[in-house]
Amino acid sequence: MSPLVLRCCFLAPYVPLRDSCSESVPVMFYRIKSLGYIAFNERGFFMGIIIALISGILMSIQGVFNTQVTKTTGMWVCNCFVQFTALITGLIIWFATDRQNFMELTKVSPKYMLLGGAIGTAITYTVIKSMDALGPAKSVMIIVVAQVAVAYFIELIGLFGVEKSQFEFRKLLGILLAIGGIVLMKYKD
Repeated sequence: MSPLVLRCCFLAPYVPLRDSCSESVPVMFYRIKSLGYIAFNERGFFMGIIIALISGILMSIQGVFNTQVTKTTGMWVCNCFVQFTALITGLIIWFATDRQNFMELTKVSPKYMLLGGAIGTAITYTVIKSMDALGPAKSVMIIVVAQVAVAYFIELIGLFGVEKSQFEFRKLLGILLAIGGIVLMKYKD
């Protein structure tokens, strides 16, 4: 991945400009008002950040919505409805876009990788219960820290076919700082 490149130019925000740091690495420059130009490798780093932010926003909103729905319908009616509407939405998007053969699922190996839907049901349940008990902010903070810690552990060990990475103290420190944020949010004035 190409290094972060800053140029001192403070113009309109988010204006994409084509350029390259070297002949072999195409880079997209984004002009951001308070920072100047920031270069990101075109392989998707910048879009990955945007999509991750959208994901976090949607997960928080979904958790609040689902928690409110359970107050009327109960846990498992809500959970079934969430999974059903996800299925319908997924099918509509599949039909409108790639239409890849569903039989390709039989080729997935190892087979336990197909448990994502069952895990999704557990995620919906645990998010609803934690938001009901802790409120949205504390719940999401703990969920995110748990996600980061487990994802880092998966990378360190190389579980589930993920490329193994080396231990980095700064990443551990980041997780510990996030845990400190949870403790800070727990205490009242």
